[in-house]
This record gives sequence, structure tokens and C-alpha cells, in this order.
Amino acid sequence: MPRTDTYNRILEASAKLFALKGFEGTTTREIAKEAHSSLSSIQNIFENKEKLFLAVMEHTVNVFYDTYNELLNEIDEIEKHGYLDRDAAWDMVVQLVNSLRCTGCTTVLRNCFRSIRQGLNSSRSVHWPFRP
Repeated sequence: MPRTDTYNRILEASAKLFALKGFEGTTTREIAKEAHSSLSSIQNIFENKEKLFLAVMEHTVNVFYDTYNELLNEIDEIEKHGYLDRDAAWDMVVQLVNSLRCTGCTTVLRNCFRSIRQGLNSSRSVHWPFRP
């Protein structure tokens, strides 16, 4: 689906609200209001709140990997050569977290991890590949 202004506004508004209130605490009416859009736009573009949530997660993961691909490749290379011990891994995690604080991604990523941990609900599973 082409990324329109409406699509981007809905995605941005839902990411903000999901980060602040979680999946269950956010309604599509709140998202529509925050995005200066309509419920029918959300339904036409994303079909439902679950698919919108997954679009937010996919977008966040893609931004994350686009931004930190070099560091992730470095981790892969170190691991491939057998040098990824506990200290090296911890140093890279610290480097990653520090860079996240600088880019302002922490709220969305924190919500991603919280939502994954809680799950959408106990009857559904979320497939979360390490790399997109």
C-alpha cells in the first residue's frame, strides 16, 4: 500500500498512543482524533486495530534496523569469529541503548517490548523475527 499523508498521520498517532497507553488502553477513536482522521480511514487502510498495531511494530523495527544496521552487523561479525563474550555483548548493548536515548526512539521501543511481553492477549501469538 502506498504511504499517504493519512497513512503516516495514523501510523504516527497510533505509535504515540500505543507507547503512552498500551494496545489495550488505546482506542481507534483516540487514534483517529490524534491523527486528525476518521475511523473509516483507519479501517480502509489498516482494517483493524491489530493490523494497525502490527504496522506500527513493523515500522519501528524497520527504522531500528535501518538506523542500527552497522552495529548489528558488527555484532554478527564478532559472534561469527567467536569473540562475542559476555563483556563484549554487554558493551554493545550499552552502546545501543545510549544511541537510542539520543534518537528519541525509546518510548516506541519500550512499548514494543512491553507489548511483546504482554502479548496482544493470551489467545494470540506475535511473531517477531530478529531481523526483518
